[in-house]
This record gives sequence, C-alpha cells and structure tokens, in this order.
Amino acid sequence: MINDIPTTSINVTAFKQQIGIVSQDAQLFSGTIKENLLFVAPQSSDQQITTAIYQASLTSFIADLPQ
Repeated sequence: MINDIPTTSINVTAFKQQIGIVSQDAQLFSGTIKENLLFVAPQSSDQQITTAIYQASLTSFIADLPQ
C-alpha cells in the first residue's frame, strides 16, 4: 500500500514520474552561486534563478555573502 492505495492499482510509469531524489550532501562547486544553479539547469533565465533562490529561502544568506 502507498497512501492507502494497493500497489497493484498504481500505474508504475506515472508513479515513477512523480518521484525525485534529493541528496543529503550539499554539492557546491567553485564559482558563483549562479554558476552552481546553472550546472543543474543550464537553460535557466535570470528570473528563474532568482525565483529558485527565493523558493529555497536563500535570499538573506546570499545577501550576507561578501561578493
């Protein structure tokens, strides 16, 4: 059972599309925060990056950085 739904009733393909894995280890690379974010999604616009920073509650953290 998953959320009270028998596993035999679940569309496996649709279910797999709803699952994501989030590592417990932070992986930051040398470079700017923007470059790190673009590593994950290179096609992102500046607005999408700003939105991601806001949604991750990193605005204050970034504002306190020296550069």
